[in-house]
Amino acid sequence: MEKREPPSTSIHVGDDNPATNNPQNVRSDASVAQVPKENILIMEQRHRKAYKIFSIVPAKYVLISLLVLKIILGIMFLIHLLITKKEDPKFRVENVHVITKGEARQQKYEFNITLASENPNAHTIILFDDHGKTSLSFNDKKIANGEFPSSKQDPRNSKVVNLALTSSSNTKLPMEIQTGLNEPNKNSEKHVEALLEFRVPMKMKFGILEVKSKTLLILCHFKVDNLTKDSRILSQDCDYSTRG
Repeated sequence: MEKREPPSTSIHVGDDNPATNNPQNVRSDASVAQVPKENILIMEQRHRKAYKIFSIVPAKYVLISLLVLKIILGIMFLIHLLITKKEDPKFRVENVHVITKGEARQQKYEFNITLASENPNAHTIILFDDHGKTSLSFNDKKIANGEFPSSKQDPRNSKVVNLALTSSSNTKLPMEIQTGLNEPNKNSEKHVEALLEFRVPMKMKFGILEVKSKTLLILCHFKVDNLTKDSRILSQDCDYSTRG
């Protein structure tokens, strides 16, 4: 009689942890990487620095470009200013009167002449130096001398210039001028003609930059009805010339 083997009693021993027995859970755990907190902070700081660099650099380029543009425009304006013709100041005789000083043989005559000066330039300042000379002539004979006062005249500006020309003590005035010293006769047709000459060193400046320096020579032929304070200029003609 054939002997039968008893049923197998062997038991398969596995991992009691259900998470390890599930293949999906094993795969999920294998894909998780633990990153230290310090590394995360370092990466955040690097990102912030990179953002600052990209946000600041373009602003610097814009500022530099604007600065370069301003410099170019300034140079172009300066070149235009240098090559543009500068106009000389314009003068006009407004009043002439004479004051007698001293006694008898020591008598002198002071010719007070009021000029109107105009600077026709839009951006140029005119500076009159203190070495200017003036003279007054009658019939080609000088009868008085003086100085042209130093002054500054702004662009597009008009101003008054007062001249004081004095004769020497031994100068004898022509009869026409002596007659003009008296109160005028309204019915008289007499008048005085004279020549005012002045030579003035001057400079033209734009801000602090000197753009031109020259000596201005002006001859003003004028006719006046008398030489009192109430004198009236009847006619005048001023000729200009310059020496650079």
